[in-house]
Amino acid sequence: MLEEKELKSVNDSLTAEKMSLEADLYDVRSDLRQKEEELISVNKSLESQDNEIQIMRSALKQKEDELESVNKRLAETETSHEKEMLMMRDKEEELKSVNQRYFFHSLT
Repeated sequence: MLEEKELKSVNDSLTAEKMSLEADLYDVRSDLRQKEEELISVNKSLESQDNEIQIMRSALKQKEDELESVNKRLAETETSHEKEMLMMRDKEEELKSVNQRYFFHSLT
């Protein structure tokens, strides 16, 4: 009879330990599911941020291209203006020469 009581006590103890371990296992699994959901949420957020970065990079590239185009047009305009200034100086020198010849010619 004592042996039976000891066996029942050991069995009850093992059953309680098993239930405790199963509860712990359930908690661990529950925590893992929660962490997995958090990771999924973080990944979605990171994907969204990555998409925003790609959009910003694309917009930046477009602005850089526009700036390069404007700078090229500005350089072309400056070159054109420099050429015009040289032509005007040449004309000015030519007019001075004509005026001097006219002036000297009118003196004679």
